[in-house]
Amino acid sequence: MIRVALLAMSVVVFGVTADAQSDADEDAVPIVPPVPTYPPMAAMLGLEGYCEVRFSVDENGYTFSLTTSCTQPIFCYQSKKAVSLAQFEPKRVGGRALPRFNVVYPLEYRLEGEVSEINMSSFGPCDERAVS
Repeated sequence: MIRVALLAMSVVVFGVTADAQSDADEDAVPIVPPVPTYPPMAAMLGLEGYCEVRFSVDENGYTFSLTTSCTQPIFCYQSKKAVSLAQFEPKRVGGRALPRFNVVYPLEYRLEGEVSEINMSSFGPCDERAVS
């Protein structure tokens, strides 16, 4: 018989940042924020992790060209899926909507309410499977 303990799980959204060397002149503001799901297998294994999803935002506020980097590969798919379903305020220049590039959306997956130190040595790119 397999027992599964129900643990307090959360995904912490830190906010969106724009890469300093990109043409994203301000932080992207979520209109429909990403809502990632804690992967059930990660919870069963007691895994926590941190991800960064890098993407661009089109003139309508939808994300494209998403790539993810996570401390644990098990969080890659849910992070990318959540951000792909989000919508952001597009960049505006002279009242005209333009694409925004190199936006980074950080997510932390943790099982308890305490903030843990992130071990960036295990941080790496994810397998870039298509999100459906």
